[in-house]
Parts: sequence; structure tokens; C-alpha cells
Amino acid sequence: MNYKTALILAFPLVVFFNGCSLIDYSKAISEQAEMRFNRSRAFINKIMFKGSVIEKINCENCDLTNYFIKIKIDSISEIPSLSRSSYNPYFEFQLQPHQVLKICVSKELFDAVEQGTGVLKSANSSNLSFNGKQMLLIGQEDMKWLP
Repeated sequence: MNYKTALILAFPLVVFFNGCSLIDYSKAISEQAEMRFNRSRAFINKIMFKGSVIEKINCENCDLTNYFIKIKIDSISEIPSLSRSSYNPYFEFQLQPHQVLKICVSKELFDAVEQGTGVLKSANSSNLSFNGKQMLLIGQEDMKWLP
């Protein structure tokens, strides 16, 4: 068997094994992304905060969501660590000079709150309370942030 024939016969094997490695790598990346998503959603669900809406943002050019609110935090049960301070595009804590949470919300929640509205997010809850109402802040379905 000459060199060219051996190379031609070996090429499909090399492609097959490298393809398997890429599939495994893609699965690992997907699993890591899902774990980070779930940890971030669980963190928001776990914490309690109280504050007021300081800004409403309608981002018409955003890919995943169009509606955000910024909440100036007056009190919070747990200051987020650097690794938990953001999960873009879903939420971002600004810790200095004062604590502000920018979080994506459903259109219904966006329309229901006004600038200056006082809000309360209880610990271990997905709801945001304001003006005697409660609305879902984050969804409960797998890999879905908004309700």
C-alpha cells in the first residue's frame, strides 16, 4: 500500500473521531450554559430586595427581550458576588455608587410599573410586589427567563 492510499483510507477515520470530539465539546458547552442560566435564575429567585423603579427601558433593537426596568435597591438580603452580579442580557447589578438592578421583564410587568413605583421582591419567590399587586418577575419553565 502506498502513502497516498493509506492517507485516503485514514482520512475518514480522522474526520469521524474529530467530529465526535466536537459533538462532545458542544454538549459540554450547552450543559455549562444551562447550569449558569439556572444558577442565575435561582439567585434572583432566592434574594429579597426592596426599592423603587428609577427607569424603564424599551430596547427595540435587542435580540432576546425588549423590556427592562432599573430598580434602585434600598435593602437587599444578599449582596451579589462579582460572579453573580450579572447574567446578560437578563440582569445586571450596579453596586457603586448605589445599588441598582437592571432586569429584563415581561411586557405586562413593564406596562404595569411606573417610574417611582415602590417594589418588593420577597425571598424564595418569583413575584414582584407593587401597588398591592403581585406579578411574576421571572419564569418557572426550564431555560425560559420570562414568565
